Amino acid sequence: MKFKEAFVILAPGVDPAKDRSFIDTPKYACYTILVQNPDQALAECKKLTEQEGVRAISLCPGFSNSAVGMITEAVGPSIGVCVARPDVPGGKIIGECIVNAGW
Repeated sequence: MKFKEAFVILAPGVDPAKDRSFIDTPKYACYTILVQNPDQALAECKKLTEQEGVRAISLCPGFSNSAVGMITEAVGPSIGVCVARPDVPGGKIIGECIVNAGW
């Protein structure tokens, strides 16, 4: 059985139905989905776990602790949910990049 994972990223002005990618190898499958808000993320995470068999979800640093908790509870205890949080210097650099990009 292959390991199936998803990366869910918050970004403005995206459409989760089309702003996504999929990598499939014999032992690994990776879904990447861009969403505008935690509600879209929740819907996508539920679909991926229930319909595609995803067992691990990585969320971008933009998700609040309460949003992470909401998603974790919705997908259930058999799904690993984590958040990619940078260290302080990395967070500053990323923040500057986001501002420069007009977010």
